[in-house]
Amino acid sequence: MIRTITNQSKLLTAQHTTLLRIYKMDIIQQIIIYLLVGVVLSFGVELLARLTNDNFTMQERIMFITLWPIMGGIFLYHFIKELLQ
Repeated sequence: MIRTITNQSKLLTAQHTTLLRIYKMDIIQQIIIYLLVGVVLSFGVELLARLTNDNFTMQERIMFITLWPIMGGIFLYHFIKELLQ
């Protein structure tokens, strides 16, 4: 009886550790995907900006990569606004 409880607790501990590893890896993958999307969008926006002879500073690049949902929304708003004029 005692061996069974000990074996079950070891099994539960091993499963718990495995789940934590999977969870940590999942978070890391999500962060990497988030940053990669930011890099791709930043690259595209910078290409469009260079067509108008504008340049981004390094601070603007880093902010765009990390805050791309907000920056992308601002860019789309102003881009569409200029297209409609």
